[in-house]
Amino acid sequence: ESRPERPCTRCPPGFACSGGMLKRCEESWSVSAEPGCSRCRPGWQCDADGRGRSIPCADYTYKNNDTESCSQCPLGHACKDGEIKSCDGGTYGDGGKECVRCMPGFYSLVGAPVRECTRCPPGQMADHMRTGCIHCPVNTYSADGEACLECPIGSFAALPSSGACTSCTSLFLQKWNYTVYRNSESRLAVIPALCVEHYDWAIESFHHTGGKDLADVDVSPSSVDSIRYRAGPVVGNHTFNVFVTPALNEPVQRSEVTVMIQNRYPLVQDDDLT
Repeated sequence: ESRPERPCTRCPPGFACSGGMLKRCEESWSVSAEPGCSRCRPGWQCDADGRGRSIPCADYTYKNNDTESCSQCPLGHACKDGEIKSCDGGTYGDGGKECVRCMPGFYSLVGAPVRECTRCPPGQMADHMRTGCIHCPVNTYSADGEACLECPIGSFAALPSSGACTSCTSLFLQKWNYTVYRNSESRLAVIPALCVEHYDWAIESFHHTGGKDLADVDVSPSSVDSIRYRAGPVVGNHTFNVFVTPALNEPVQRSEVTVMIQNRYPLVQDDDLT
């Protein structure tokens, strides 16, 4: 008498069934009703409960073929649906689901292990999603890294990468000594120290403070940056002050000018002196 055939049973999770034989899959491998075991797909953990089932990784964790279990998402990366992604330059990853864009004034490198972007130092700037900072050119500045701004009138930045501009007020005028010839005419240039191109200014007045006879001094209406000086016949030193009006209602600047009249005739004609 023949024995009755036993009914076939569906292959359980975690096992491979082939030729009527049942074989348990190794850890990190899983199968269900298949003839062979297969590697657990990325983002899933296999046999985590001892029964061979595939379980998706929780939020903020990941798993790939190099790991046996789901791992916490590291800094500089984003983890979503069990998969890990390195954050691009100009973004940062704090272990969340998405990479975050750097705001203006901040930068980051590819996969940088930081919780936030790095602020640009003073004198440099970065716009959205920058991988580095840009140096501000001469006569511009940046205090917060967001943009390079032009120095306001009345100030300057002599070097690149400046975090602030320098006021021209304390640098505006310098002291000169001029040498002219007696009985001759010349023009004495009034040049602001360091701030010629970065300052609105004009000669306001002058005041003779002493010395030998002064034949004539005036400010030419056609040229605000010089004083016409006609030397008298007496040899000696003339000293007078020049008062200059800067921009932005700043205090009037004063410069002491000494003119030395020599006892010899000019080498050129008076009309050629400028």
